Amino acid sequence: MIKAICMDLDGTLLNSEKTISEKTVTGLRSFADKGVKLILASGRTYKRMAEYAQMINADKSGGKIIEANGVGIYDYEKNTYELIRRMNIAEAKEAVEYLRDKQVEILVMAEENVFVILAPNETTSRYVVRNSNMEGLRNRQFFEVESIDEVSEPINKICVFDDVDIISDIYEDMSRHSFKEDLWFGRPLTSWLEIGPASVSKGNALKKVMEQEEFNEDEVVVFGDGENDLSMLGVVKNSVAMGNAMQNVKDACAYECGTCDEDGIINFLIEKEEIL
Repeated sequence: MIKAICMDLDGTLLNSEKTISEKTVTGLRSFADKGVKLILASGRTYKRMAEYAQMINADKSGGKIIEANGVGIYDYEKNTYELIRRMNIAEAKEAVEYLRDKQVEILVMAEENVFVILAPNETTSRYVVRNSNMEGLRNRQFFEVESIDEVSEPINKICVFDDVDIISDIYEDMSRHSFKEDLWFGRPLTSWLEIGPASVSKGNALKKVMEQEEFNEDEVVVFGDGENDLSMLGVVKNSVAMGNAMQNVKDACAYECGTCDEDGIINFLIEKEEIL
């Protein structure tokens, strides 16, 4: 019997309209009513996830939020926040120094604000992120800085948002770079690259939650679609890739469900409820 359902947000729980369908909301609330813990795990910060936790009643049923790819865990039942670890300045500098040679805008994602290091010789006219429809960037305060030393807040991760081909080339080059053992990097979307400490991940945070709650690996179902979900998909037996997931995510999972626009999560849970 499943005791917890863990879900990524963008491309997983949220559909392409960046909301949760009525069917999925109703279905997940019914699982919460049965005592199943609902866990949201995203690259977003807690504040940018809370409204969705409330929609599915995770806040009323003792659910949890894993924020910023595993930086911290918010426990609704205990009303506590546990900070695991943020990116230290040496790690951030290493990532930024590498990316400066790639002629891309570098987004330094802090808890509240985004600090943008423009590509060399570029002006704000390129500023790709201003024209993006990334939900996680909406209503964020942006500050342009010359270097990482000007960032005045604790750092969660370093990101790049650009054309798919540019992101793919950077990802392939990073896979051959010497810092790959110190830093984690991956693509939640084909146009979005994230870099963080190798010791911080959704998977490590989920392991901590499972230990605290005494959940076994066959008692948690995890849904995801991007490379930042691979770590948490790998710690359970019931790993489920969305129909819209990246191929390497599908290859890593035990199951595949419908897309985020097809109520993939709740349809899978209803169909498989008897065997989970």
